[in-house]
Amino acid sequence: MLAKLGVRNLKGLDINRQFNMILRAISAIILLLVPIYFGYLGKTTEMGLLIVSGFLGLVFSSLDKFESFKAGGVEAKLRYEQIKAVLEKEIEPEYSNETESSDINNPNLKLVPENAQSVLTALNNSDYTWRYVSGISQSIKLDRIDVKAALKWLFEHGYVKKSIGKNGQIWTVTSEGRNLYVRIRFKDVQGGVVPA
Repeated sequence: MLAKLGVRNLKGLDINRQFNMILRAISAIILLLVPIYFGYLGKTTEMGLLIVSGFLGLVFSSLDKFESFKAGGVEAKLRYEQIKAVLEKEIEPEYSNETESSDINNPNLKLVPENAQSVLTALNNSDYTWRYVSGISQSIKLDRIDVKAALKWLFEHGYVKKSIGKNGQIWTVTSEGRNLYVRIRFKDVQGGVVPA
C-alpha cells in the first residue's frame, strides 16, 4: 500500500521514522490539497479546520525540531530539558582539581539576597528535581511574590532554569546553582567554604 502512495525504501527505516514520514505526508495533503477543494466549494469553515488539523499534524510530526509550541489551546514542549535536569541532578561530575579553577565565578555570598538563598535551598531538596512557585513558597514559608522575585534574580544570574509543567512554570537548579548552594550551606562551618 505504501508503494502505491509513492513511498519507497522504507525497509531500512525504523518504525518511528516511517510513522513520522507517513504523518508528514498525510498532514501536507490535508494542509494543502483538501482545503483548496473545500475553498472551491465555498465551505470556508471546513477549509479552516483542515488547515489547522494539517498544521498540528506537521508540528507534532516534527516536534524534535521545536522547543515548544502553543497555539489554539494546544501546547507541546519537549521534555528533553526536564529529563536532562534530572540526569544532571542524579549524576554529579567527578571532582577533580580541574573542576576547581580560579576562573570559576564565586560570588560574594553577602551579595546574594536572603530570599534567593532560601529559594535555592528549597530547590535543592532531594525529593524534587522540578518545583512550582507554590511548592517553594509553602516549603520555605515565603510569599509567592518574594519567591518569584528571588527566582528572577537566580535565573538572571544563571543559578536556576525554568521549563513548563502541566500547571505552569517549573524551576530547577543549574550546576552553578548547586555550587552556590554548597557555598551557602557551609558558609558558617569552620574550615568550610570561605566567602569570596
